[in-house]
Formats: sequence, structure tokens, C-alpha cells
Amino acid sequence: MLYCTFSLFSFLYLVFAAYFSDWRSFRARAVGINNGWTILLDLAERLLRYLGKVVAWLNAGIIILGCLFQFTAVYNSCYCDSNKISCSSDAFLIYLNSSEKAELASVSWAIGFAMGLAPCLGAILYIEISKCIIRQISRR
Repeated sequence: MLYCTFSLFSFLYLVFAAYFSDWRSFRARAVGINNGWTILLDLAERLLRYLGKVVAWLNAGIIILGCLFQFTAVYNSCYCDSNKISCSSDAFLIYLNSSEKAELASVSWAIGFAMGLAPCLGAILYIEISKCIIRQISRR
């Protein structure tokens, strides 16, 4: 769940940073670069861009730690008594049979597909809205 939340926020921060960057460049051409709102948009764009990158790096770290913990059986047992690091081959590991693996995999794949589809649809929506705004501006 933490991975999904960080992915969503990273996506939102970076999309809004791109939006503010476009808006700032438009305002810089229209009213100048030393305007108060242009400077504020520049600061907001930089902040959101850096925040999005930091959250993405944090998300990558969570993924790597999650894989490490999964391999060492931290999630399947008591961490202090029985894991792959402290007990080696005597660690308590739960191995699933094929039907249980298939059931878990189908749910994971469905959720993963939905999570992958949401940012794609968001990007498509952003591009289409940008096109409409550009058409409205160019008609003037």
C-alpha cells in the first residue's frame, strides 16, 4: 500500500511540476520573467519537481527493501526468532502450493494492471487538456 501511495504522489508532483513549468514559461513570455507570479510559479515548479524525484527514490528504496525482506522471510515469521539471516536453513518459511500461488498472482496482476492503467490515463488526460488549452490560446 505504501508503494502505491508513493507512486501516486510522485506522479502527481511531477505532473503538476510540468504544468507549472508550462504556465511559468507562458507567463514569462507574456508579462516578463521578473513578475511576482512568474517567480512564484518557478519556485513551485522546482519544489514539486524535486519533491517528486525524492518520493520516487524513496519508493525505489521501499521496493528494494520489500524484496529483501520477502527473500529473508521477515514477513512470514517472527523477525527475532526465525528468519533466513539469523537461522540460515532452519528458518521458518512458508511455501505455497501451485493453486495458492496462482490465486495470489491473479489478484496481484489485476491490481498491478489497474495501478499501471491509472497513470497512463492521467497522462493521456493531461495531454488532451493541454492540447485544448493550446488550441484556445492560438485562436485568440
